[in-house]
Amino acid sequence: MTGLPRPLGVPALKAGTTTVYPDQNWPNPKAQQEHLTAVQELFSGEIDVSAVLSRMGHALKEKD
Repeated sequence: MTGLPRPLGVPALKAGTTTVYPDQNWPNPKAQQEHLTAVQELFSGEIDVSAVLSRMGHALKEKD
């Protein structure tokens, strides 16, 4: 099939400059959910960066 555009990620894959989503190596699903929730609360002004880091630290230490 000629004339079709190449997928945007192909050059990055060939160059070796891609990575997995950060949560792919996190120890449990709770960590991802806590990350999403805490960042939303941070952006809305409900919590500060210190609270995000504390909550993420606790979530990352939990086991499945």
